[in-house]
Amino acid sequence: MSVFISWSEGRSKEGGIALRRLLDECLCPMGIWTSTVDMDAGVKWYEEIERHLGEATVGVVCITPENLTSPWVLFEAGAMLRTGRLIPYLVDAEVHDLPGPLLHHQACPTTRDGTLALVRAVNASSSRPIDDKVLERRFDAFWPTADQMINQTKIPIVSPPTWLGIEAVYHSRAEGFDAFVPFLR
Repeated sequence: MSVFISWSEGRSKEGGIALRRLLDECLCPMGIWTSTVDMDAGVKWYEEIERHLGEATVGVVCITPENLTSPWVLFEAGAMLRTGRLIPYLVDAEVHDLPGPLLHHQACPTTRDGTLALVRAVNASSSRPIDDKVLERRFDAFWPTADQMINQTKIPIVSPPTWLGIEAVYHSRAEGFDAFVPFLR
């Protein structure tokens, strides 16, 4: 079995790295691959990613609000649809935000229970799954570190920002522009 972890953008990358470490600790030795950890310098990165996408039996795509429509995430998610199981991992994102095909796959939030469900799904896909009680003990031992790494990627909202841009005030840029046109004349 091979697991491919997909990411795009900063917070997605950090969530993917944290998840990779957690899966390594809970399920090792298992073929878990992510470009940030497993790609050697100087390789043809596109060919390497394409090869691992083709070998994967489980694909995890780390979704954040910033990468919901990222062409790269959607490309890798589409390629992973052929692998078997695709699991959207929601790093500070919500299920209702997921685009098209990703919406049809059971997503896991970055909560303890959501992440444990993801780890269990990966384990169940293995030809030699680990006993669930053993798996949960391992998970509980490593979850606090993974949780801290994942939560570092979330954007804390301490107080409302004083400037959010035109989209925060108007429903669209066009509506905002229309509101300002009289002042330009």
